[in-house]
Amino acid sequence: MRRALLLIALGLAAGACDVIEQPAGLISRWTTSYKDVISENDRTRLRDWRKTFETALDGARKSGHSVEIAREGALLDPDAAVSGPAIPNGTYRCRVIKLGKQQDAVLDYVAYPGFECRVRAERNLQRLTKISYPYVARLHAAPKLTLPGITLVLALAGVFAPVVIGVPALVLLALLLGWLAFLSWPAVKGGAKFLRLFSILVILLFAVSRIANG
Repeated sequence: MRRALLLIALGLAAGACDVIEQPAGLISRWTTSYKDVISENDRTRLRDWRKTFETALDGARKSGHSVEIAREGALLDPDAAVSGPAIPNGTYRCRVIKLGKQQDAVLDYVAYPGFECRVRAERNLQRLTKISYPYVARLHAAPKLTLPGITLVLALAGVFAPVVIGVPALVLLALLLGWLAFLSWPAVKGGAKFLRLFSILVILLFAVSRIANG
């Protein structure tokens, strides 16, 4: 049981991190002239944006998401536009919808859950970020083994430490894995979703068993 708990926790943490994409690099200097810093690949994507948009819409409809696309109205219309796109700085409820795929194993259409986001001034531009962005950014900036290391420490404490330490460690582990599962939820399929829920349930049940056994 103890070995199974450790394997489940580490496996879930590794799987959840895989779906949180990390940036390939940073722009060396700050500028408002995007043409000075974008790559040739970026230029190609900007030039072909409409073809890519229409291809992604077609793929999503063929995958059975026509109703969802129609429900979004102008949001997923490549010909729609908003004049004066600047919005007041503040906190908002935001959504992200992903269209298209580059690999067969990836979904054509993903509607991510709503989340709290913040629009704020940054020099003479505006920046939009998730409320949880600072924590995710720190996690990404940390060494690659940081998250598995934290998971392993919490799991070891939960299994081998005294009850007064082990149970809180297991609860923290379940909360951590629940948060990671929430971030990755729309991007994974049914089997992976079940594994995440099952793993968190096993950890919580183990915490209850430790309390019951003293």
